[in-house]
Amino acid sequence: MKTIKLCTNDIRKDVVAAVSTTYIELPKKMTFSFGVEVDDDLLAKIEDDDKLANDIFFGVGKIYNRTKGSIITLVRKAEDSAAGGRDPKKISDGLAKGIEVLFDQSAKAMYAHTVKEIQKWQKVRDDRTKYKVKEVFSFTLGVIGVASGAVAVAGAAATGGASLVLGIIGLTKSLIGLGKQIYNLAIDLDKAEENLKKDLSKVRKEYERHSKTQVAAKEIGKAIITKATALIEPASIGKCEKEMGYYTGKLRGIEVKTSEYGKQLHKLLDMQTRLDRDIISKVQKEARDAKYKSKRLPKLAKQYDQLVKDTAAQIDKLEKLYKRIELHKKKERSYEKAIELLADRKPDWVKYAEIAIAFTDIAMGLSAEGLPAELAEILALVADIESEISGLVLDAA
Repeated sequence: MKTIKLCTNDIRKDVVAAVSTTYIELPKKMTFSFGVEVDDDLLAKIEDDDKLANDIFFGVGKIYNRTKGSIITLVRKAEDSAAGGRDPKKISDGLAKGIEVLFDQSAKAMYAHTVKEIQKWQKVRDDRTKYKVKEVFSFTLGVIGVASGAVAVAGAAATGGASLVLGIIGLTKSLIGLGKQIYNLAIDLDKAEENLKKDLSKVRKEYERHSKTQVAAKEIGKAIITKATALIEPASIGKCEKEMGYYTGKLRGIEVKTSEYGKQLHKLLDMQTRLDRDIISKVQKEARDAKYKSKRLPKLAKQYDQLVKDTAAQIDKLEKLYKRIELHKKKERSYEKAIELLADRKPDWVKYAEIAIAFTDIAMGLSAEGLPAELAEILALVADIESEISGLVLDAA
């Protein structure tokens, strides 16, 4: 049995980056670690299957981000309670208990997700092995301190919010570039497969013509197929091999770029968590305490909500891309086998060619269609948010 570390994070850094606290003294250590202990055979298969590994890590990452957001919300609520002069011990005990519960729930959800993905993978591959998967979970949470008896002091850093948005803008621009590459690769992949199918169909017709000749010569059984295959022009086979190479290259390219896109999208989600509505609410609190009310805040709240929705749509699109890639990888195996047998002049090539061509034809480009335009809309929205936050800072000055 070996352990796969799926999530090891210093959550204190994320909380400190997202929450400006005056009364809550966060512990020096706030860490979360989750992994699974698995059979050696299963570990080898996970390491060898990019799709399975990515599905497991992607889901675990989403669960962690949700947990992180919930903990940040708990800390903010505790800060507001302390500012209102409530019992410090009750606040610290309640916050500690709440964080522990969230850690425990997160680990359970991560384990359930990992087991589910492994079972789905086994079902697709008709793998009936009973693998052992054991949860490995730990966390550290030091003592939480709470200052008492103070009057609320504005702690929001509007300028920090503006700086953060500029970082999000840079990351979104990077995503736009990746989105264009994925979109273009998706179109090229469709074209490559279309050409490959055409070439295989031509070879099939050539094969059928030779088969009829052999039948006319009263050859029977396997000898007909063998002779007909042997008579296919080498140039025809060479063209299929060339198109196969092009198809495989485009498929590998889109796999790499989609994986990179997923990583960047996760970074974008992390940065958005730090720029959530509670930060804006903190700015609003500062404005209210100073007898100042900005008309920009309601717009900022709506913009942030839209940003969350648009980013969630990109995650959905990413998951669809992974499904399309998996479909192409299945077809690729059949194409490869058909062309390999064809090059060796072995009769079974026909069977594999028919399997590949008969696959449900889902256009790869559909899942990437509009991707660059959608990312450009996110960029425009984030730029507008930056403008509003910068304006808020000037208004409050």
